[in-house]
Amino acid sequence: MARSTAYSLTLSLRGLLLACLLWGPLGTIACSQVKEFANREEGTVRPHGSSDLELISLVRSAIDYSPNSNLSVRFFLPDASETGGNVDVQSVRIEAREILVIRNYFMRSKAFSWKAGSWNDFEPWPSSIYLDHLVRPGNLAVLASYALPVGQLVYLPAYLSTPNAPPISSINTFVFTTSRDLHSVRTELLGPSGRREPLGTDECKAFPDCVLYGAASHFSITIDMAHRAPGLYKITLTTRVPSEPRGPNATFFFFHPQSGN
Repeated sequence: MARSTAYSLTLSLRGLLLACLLWGPLGTIACSQVKEFANREEGTVRPHGSSDLELISLVRSAIDYSPNSNLSVRFFLPDASETGGNVDVQSVRIEAREILVIRNYFMRSKAFSWKAGSWNDFEPWPSSIYLDHLVRPGNLAVLASYALPVGQLVYLPAYLSTPNAPPISSINTFVFTTSRDLHSVRTELLGPSGRREPLGTDECKAFPDCVLYGAASHFSITIDMAHRAPGLYKITLTTRVPSEPRGPNATFFFFHPQSGN
């Protein structure tokens, strides 16, 4: 997976965080305007490139809210008995962005004393400050995660709780972005028992080497977790790009809580 080396420069100006990223061989610069709140950083971020395949959202229900709502992101954070290793609660992050980038919205939570082995709620997150002006509910991506000691992220299916939100679902919806044209995507799930489960292949069949998902686009995958055992899962995407025998591949870990959670 391609990655770029980045160096950060941060300036504070009357509560507004001006963060600049310098990356690439020419030291390209992109700046963001992010406001500091007690529990988060929120504002607009100039895009600076992404991985070949990137997970940007993992939710357990459709995202819906009315203007001037106070949003709450609910997620289950496992403990050591459920994962086989220590869970660093200080590494938990909640991030939000646009699925289709239009206004460059971005939100990231700050470190907090989350509770392992329990449901947690990230709040307050009032929509009136940025979301109502910048992002339609259907274009909002939400992603919760914590980091393993080796740096690998484990994603936590999130539920956006609002007065008009649909009920929490057993279906996990993953939203990915791709920086390359993709002809096909094959998905495989590895469960806590070690059993591998092919979930199928999506392929463009209009003509040889046609494009299923274009570069800089997004696509989603849904998995019904209703009858699956709790624990740590791994989802692997194997792709092929047009006119080449293979494409970028990626693996993501996520935790599925006990049924009823």
